[in-house]
Amino acid sequence: MAPLILVTGHKLRSRPGSYGAVVDGDELRVPLDVRLAIMLAGWKTVEDFFLGVNACPNVFTAGLGWTEDDCRKAREELRALLRGRLPDWIIDPPDFGGTPGPDGFEE
Repeated sequence: MAPLILVTGHKLRSRPGSYGAVVDGDELRVPLDVRLAIMLAGWKTVEDFFLGVNACPNVFTAGLGWTEDDCRKAREELRALLRGRLPDWIIDPPDFGGTPGPDGFEE
Protein backbone atom coordinates (compact mmCIF):
# COMPACT_ATOMS: atom_id res chain seq x y z
CA MET A 1 0.00 0.00 0.00
CA ALA A 2 1.72 3.19 -1.21
CA PRO A 3 1.39 6.18 1.11
CA LEU A 4 -0.82 9.04 0.04
CA ILE A 5 0.60 12.55 -0.01
CA LEU A 6 -1.57 15.35 1.40
CA VAL A 7 -1.80 18.30 -1.02
CA THR A 8 -3.99 21.32 -1.65
CA GLY A 9 -6.49 21.05 -4.49
CA HIS A 10 -7.01 24.71 -5.33
CA LYS A 11 -10.16 24.14 -7.39
CA LEU A 12 -11.80 21.90 -4.76
CA ARG A 13 -14.46 23.22 -2.38
CA SER A 14 -15.58 21.94 1.00
CA ARG A 15 -19.09 22.26 2.36
CA PRO A 16 -20.59 21.38 5.73
CA GLY A 17 -20.53 17.58 5.91
CA SER A 18 -17.86 17.13 3.23
CA TYR A 19 -14.16 17.91 3.24
CA GLY A 20 -14.32 17.93 -0.55
CA ALA A 21 -11.30 15.62 -0.68
CA VAL A 22 -10.40 13.51 -3.70
CA VAL A 23 -7.77 10.86 -4.34
CA ASP A 24 -5.69 11.49 -7.46
CA GLY A 25 -3.02 8.84 -7.94
CA ASP A 26 -0.80 8.96 -4.86
CA GLU A 27 -2.25 12.25 -3.61
CA LEU A 28 -5.13 13.12 -1.32
CA ARG A 29 -6.21 16.55 -2.52
CA VAL A 30 -8.14 18.76 -0.11
CA PRO A 31 -9.57 22.26 -0.53
CA LEU A 32 -7.55 25.21 0.73
CA ASP A 33 -9.80 25.91 3.76
CA VAL A 34 -9.48 22.28 4.90
CA ARG A 35 -5.73 22.31 4.26
CA LEU A 36 -5.34 25.45 6.38
CA ALA A 37 -7.27 23.84 9.26
CA ILE A 38 -5.07 20.74 8.93
CA MET A 39 -1.90 22.86 9.00
CA LEU A 40 -3.10 24.88 12.00
CA ALA A 41 -3.72 21.62 13.85
CA GLY A 42 -0.12 20.57 13.10
CA TRP A 43 -1.13 17.55 11.05
CA LYS A 44 1.29 16.72 8.25
CA THR A 45 0.21 13.42 6.72
CA VAL A 46 -2.97 11.80 5.46
CA GLU A 47 -2.80 9.51 8.49
CA ASP A 48 -2.51 12.53 10.82
CA PHE A 49 -5.53 14.10 9.10
CA PHE A 50 -7.71 11.00 9.40
CA LEU A 51 -6.69 10.22 12.99
CA GLY A 52 -7.11 13.89 13.86
CA VAL A 53 -10.66 14.19 12.55
CA ASN A 54 -11.53 11.23 14.75
CA ALA A 55 -9.77 12.53 17.85
CA CYS A 56 -10.20 16.31 17.49
CA PRO A 57 -13.23 17.13 15.33
CA ASN A 58 -13.42 20.54 17.01
CA VAL A 59 -10.64 21.65 14.64
CA PHE A 60 -13.34 21.78 11.98
CA THR A 61 -16.24 22.93 14.13
CA ALA A 62 -14.14 25.96 15.12
CA GLY A 63 -12.04 26.41 11.98
CA LEU A 64 -14.80 25.98 9.41
CA GLY A 65 -17.86 26.82 11.48
CA TRP A 66 -19.30 23.34 11.09
CA THR A 67 -21.62 21.55 13.48
CA GLU A 68 -20.68 18.27 15.18
CA ASP A 69 -23.05 16.48 12.79
CA ASP A 70 -21.29 18.10 9.79
CA CYS A 71 -17.97 16.79 11.13
CA ARG A 72 -19.34 13.27 11.61
CA LYS A 73 -20.72 13.17 8.05
CA ALA A 74 -17.44 14.46 6.62
CA ARG A 75 -15.47 11.92 8.66
CA GLU A 76 -17.57 9.03 7.32
CA GLU A 77 -17.20 10.29 3.75
CA LEU A 78 -13.42 10.51 4.28
CA ARG A 79 -13.38 7.01 5.82
CA ALA A 80 -15.06 5.59 2.70
CA LEU A 81 -12.65 7.47 0.43
CA LEU A 82 -9.56 6.22 2.28
CA ARG A 83 -10.68 2.63 2.90
CA GLY A 84 -8.13 0.35 1.24
CA ARG A 85 -5.61 3.19 1.05
CA LEU A 86 -4.83 3.37 4.78
CA PRO A 87 -4.28 0.44 7.15
CA ASP A 88 -7.46 -1.07 8.59
CA TRP A 89 -6.40 -0.20 12.17
CA ILE A 90 -6.50 3.49 11.18
CA ILE A 91 -9.75 3.31 9.20
CA ASP A 92 -11.57 1.18 11.79
CA PRO A 93 -9.75 1.74 15.09
CA PRO A 94 -10.56 -0.56 17.99
CA ASP A 95 -13.09 0.71 20.51
CA PHE A 96 -11.45 1.08 23.89
CA GLY A 97 -14.67 2.08 25.64
CA GLY A 98 -14.26 5.86 25.57
CA THR A 99 -17.12 7.88 26.97
CA PRO A 100 -18.66 10.95 25.38
CA GLY A 101 -17.43 14.20 26.90
CA PRO A 102 -19.61 17.20 27.72
CA ASP A 103 -19.49 18.37 24.09
CA GLY A 104 -20.77 15.00 22.79
CA PHE A 105 -17.42 13.94 21.40
CA GLU A 106 -15.46 11.05 22.86
CA GLU A 107 -12.69 11.88 25.27
